[in-house]
Amino acid sequence: APTFLWARRSVFYLNCVNILVTEVFLPTLYD
Repeated sequence: APTFLWARRSVFYLNCVNILVTEVFLPTLYD
């Protein structure tokens, strides 16, 4: 079903965003 594919893509996208935020945010906090 397209909804299932969209959900998987959405989870993958959110995971990438989460990694980016972690990579960018944490160094500035601990700098």
